[in-house]
Amino acid sequence: MIDHRFRSTEGTIYAFIVIGPEALPEHMTREPLVMAVRSFCLKGMTCSKT
Repeated sequence: MIDHRFRSTEGTIYAFIVIGPEALPEHMTREPLVMAVRSFCLKGMTCSKT
């Protein structure tokens, strides 16, 4: 399980949680997390579309 939390500039707390079987290689849970964090764009932010 990977729990990634962060706070917006307005103070709102956001979290991404990725859960998989214990035997699952870490990269198979970390890669979807990285994709989710990169694609998350708060209103008013300039975000990458890649």
